[in-house]
Amino acid sequence: MNLIYNKIKENKTKLLKSNFTKSVLYIAGGTAITQIINVFFSPILTRLYLPSEYGIMAIFSSIIMLFSFSSLKYELAIPIPENDKSAINLAGVSFCILSIFTLVLTGVLYFYGDRFLSLLDADSMSQYKYFLSVGVFFIGVYQILLKWNYRRKSFKLISKTKVGQNLSGNIVKTVAGYFGFGVFGLLFGKIISESVSIVVFLKKFYESEKNIFHHINFKEMVYSFKRYKDFAIYQTPGTFLSRFKNQLPIFNMSLYGASTVGMYGLANTIVKLPMTVIGHSIRNVFFAEAASIGKKNPIKLKNLSNSLMRKLILIGIFPTLALIIIGPWLFSFAFGEQWYEAGVYARILSVAIYSDFIFSPVSRVFEVIEKQKQKMILDLLGLGLVLLSFGSAKYFFNGSAYVAIIFYSSSMSIFYFATYVLARFYINKEIELVKKEK
Repeated sequence: MNLIYNKIKENKTKLLKSNFTKSVLYIAGGTAITQIINVFFSPILTRLYLPSEYGIMAIFSSIIMLFSFSSLKYELAIPIPENDKSAINLAGVSFCILSIFTLVLTGVLYFYGDRFLSLLDADSMSQYKYFLSVGVFFIGVYQILLKWNYRRKSFKLISKTKVGQNLSGNIVKTVAGYFGFGVFGLLFGKIISESVSIVVFLKKFYESEKNIFHHINFKEMVYSFKRYKDFAIYQTPGTFLSRFKNQLPIFNMSLYGASTVGMYGLANTIVKLPMTVIGHSIRNVFFAEAASIGKKNPIKLKNLSNSLMRKLILIGIFPTLALIIIGPWLFSFAFGEQWYEAGVYARILSVAIYSDFIFSPVSRVFEVIEKQKQKMILDLLGLGLVLLSFGSAKYFFNGSAYVAIIFYSSSMSIFYFATYVLARFYINKEIELVKKEK
């Protein structure tokens, strides 16, 4: 008995001393607090806003996510260069592209905004269209600064900003909802939450990194632009395809009315809460660690992914089962009887969310080993799978929202597993290359 106790104590000590574990705990701690904040505010917000208003907010968030390639994904490369000179020029390239993209988007919205939104079945967003440009810009700046902090492994600061942005956004939404601002309050709260983090990151960046600005010059930016062009050529369309695939249900649900979109939006948000606390944190820390390992030690990368996989399977199974068994009842109790249907949607979606939780972290190796082209092709196939799911539901089952979500959840589970298998395949190929070089 003493032997077992000492072994457990020894493993616990090693675990707590691990830099990876500490990093995950920092990020997971901050994410856990943000989700607690969400849990606290959600029953309040669902009583201040109608499902139809939530529906418009869900459409807004989906469109913003579609434009998450606004820096042509150059910001993803920021943690990778070995020296800070290259990294800061990559940040400069990212910001320049983001600024140009935002200006172009604003022009498109001004001249063709209503037509563009109509193509996405998002006509309800028409009077709020200029929020899209503001949202895209703030989220783009946040992503650039976030990736710089991942390069620095400033996980404690990242954790604090996540809590700050979440709390501020929920407070704004609550106050705006209380005074009857409706959709405007939801959208404004979303934008405020992003800008709060930017202020914190910029303050820290100025205090500790201001001497690095002299490394930025046009020649180095052009070099960085060319050196990491695969991120723009393959990662950008790949990201768009991936985002479109993920946001397609929102646009599909809009065919059934804003209230149905709101139900789905709340279900999708809430069902991700328990998984996000750990999964999102591990995914980002894994990327930071994998970027520092790079192609130099693929065996270490594989061992890290194997260990991660086993832990995620065990961690995610319990909240998934809870949602499947009592999801509708939980939603009715927490958010009111009018949100019962959202609980049914959550029950269906839980399978796909669990698959995402256990398989997606390892897929970040596509960026590290620079296999963006292969990931883009996989995302294209994934999009085709989702379109087939919704098309089949509409054609064979008279457009039933329930059937559409069941087909979507199943197709996404298959896609996440296929992504994991392909990621492992390329890790093994890198191991073989290293062995041959030796």
